[in-house]
This record gives sequence, structure tokens and C-alpha cells, in this order.
Amino acid sequence: MLGPAEEAAYYRVKNAVLNNEEFKEQKAYLKSGPLLTMLPIGQTCNLKCQMCPIDRNSSFACSNISLEEIKKFLPIVGQSASVALYDQGEPLTNPDYEKILDYVQECHPGIVMYTSTNGTFLNKYWRTKIVTYGYVVINISVNAGTNYTYFKIMGKDALPTVMYNVRELVRERGENELPKILLSFVLQKDNVHELPLFVSQAVDLGVDGVPIWDLIQYSPAHAQFAVTEKDLTSVYLEAKKIADKNNLPILTFADIPYFDLKYDSVCRDPWQTMRVNPSGEVRTCCYNAKSYGNVFKQSFEEIWNSPEYQELRATVNSENMLEVCKKCPRKINC
Repeated sequence: MLGPAEEAAYYRVKNAVLNNEEFKEQKAYLKSGPLLTMLPIGQTCNLKCQMCPIDRNSSFACSNISLEEIKKFLPIVGQSASVALYDQGEPLTNPDYEKILDYVQECHPGIVMYTSTNGTFLNKYWRTKIVTYGYVVINISVNAGTNYTYFKIMGKDALPTVMYNVRELVRERGENELPKILLSFVLQKDNVHELPLFVSQAVDLGVDGVPIWDLIQYSPAHAQFAVTEKDLTSVYLEAKKIADKNNLPILTFADIPYFDLKYDSVCRDPWQTMRVNPSGEVRTCCYNAKSYGNVFKQSFEEIWNSPEYQELRATVNSENMLEVCKKCPRKINC
């Protein structure tokens, strides 16, 4: 007889196999559930990053999700292989965050938990917790290679603290494969020149990968931070050379035209990912603001196989894709 963890793992694998089959066949109505469920944690943050979509002076920026609220979301996790437990704030400022992680692991043994942090609060206590959890992928958002640029972009002089915390997390993990540790960089005019230095630092720290994200322009004001091909070409090639020499994976969301990393234009999110905001509204991705239902008002099945969700699956990888999909970096160069 299988134990709770083994049984949960069996059903996750079974769901993943079916989900992949249904994705390959581009089915609109799904018998499988998502592979990744993204749950809200809160918007509170100790930094004021220039590219953040949240107005840090608003009351919304002071909101956190409690453990009791998270419990309302957990039934939709189902047989997902992983769950993302972060939002557009700093999760380690949420006073219930440790309780939330503990509870998710208890209810879904063996599930992979994704988190993203700025690393400023990644002290000895939290590093020990992350290493003990094991089934964790942790991204540390750094976005700079020097103290000057970090302060300009993130609004606080904290880069030495962050780098120390990352180095110690890698050391405390030791030879274990988990947790996976990533160091990310959002491309902007103010930091693009430091990309090779950043990659070199990531190599020195011993992290498992470097996500390099193109800037999402949440508002017209963010356009001033966007990089161009001229800004990036030479520094990217230099950074890629450093990464390749040291077997450090560079991860990107999409095929940015001037990268030599090529991704197909096929969208998987409507099959594999469910995003839920603090109000319970379901979104399909960070580019599509349309609500596809509310987990507090509808069942998972009513949302997951709603006419709207089925229409999205039927069109997103065709010439008849929705207008919002045409603006996605994966689709722009189709």
C-alpha cells in the first residue's frame, strides 16, 4: 500500500501524463488539471522597485494573505505537480508565510513549491527552512551587478546583504539537488550593461540558473525603462559566453528577437497553469487581464472547462488567437 506522499506523487504523475497528451492534441475540454497552480500571498514589500506594477503608497500595497485565507484556495491545487506561493510583493514580509508553506506541505506532501523573493530577509532561519523543505524552487530577484545600480532600481542599498544570503543558502544546501536556486534579472536600460557581471556573479555563487526577463510594461511609465536591440546585443552575447563556459543555464520567458535562444511560439498556459488573485479571480497569464471565473463562487470544473477557457485553448495557438495573445512576446514574432 502506498503512503500519503507516494499516493500523491502517483496521481500527480498520472495527471501530468494526461495533461501533456491533451496539450499535444490541443484539446479544449480537459480531463486533466493544471500542472502549476499560482496562489496569491500578498503585496507587502520592503523595496520600491522602479518596474513594479504596484503603487507602493497605496493601501493595496499593504495587503497580505493569511493562512486561513490560503486554506480557501488549496482545494483547487488538486493534482498539480507544483504550486507558486508568491505575488507582486515580498513573501517573507507576510507574517503567516511560514505557516502557509508548512500547511501546503502537510496537505500536499511532495508538491514542489515555487517562491520568489528579493533575498533581503533570507536570513539563517529562513535559509534553514528552505533547505529543510527540500521540494522548493526559489528565485532571488537581484536585477543588478553593482550597489549603485541595485539602489537605483530596487530603491534600497541591500545588494551585499542579498549576495551574502544567496551564497550562504547555496552553501547550506550542500550537495543536495534541492532546493533549486535561481538568480533573476529583469532587463532595463539602467542595468543592461551589467548583465555580464551579473552572470559572472551567479557563476561564483553557484546557483542553478539565471532567468533573464524582458520588462513587462504594466503602465506607459514603464516604457522609459525598456531596452532595445542596440542596448542588449553585445552585452548579452558576452553574458551568454560566460554562462556557457560555466554550464550555467540562462532561462527566458520567450524568444526575444535579438537573443539566440529560440522558443517556439506555442502557448501552454491555458492547459498547464492556473493563476488566482487575492479576490479569487482566475487569470491565465500575466498578459491577459480577463477573469475566467472566481474560485469562491464557482467550482474548479466550472472554471477550468468553462466556455471562455475552452475558447482560449481552441484559439491561442491558431491564426484566430485573441487580440491580447497577439501582444505576448511568444506570439509577437510569429
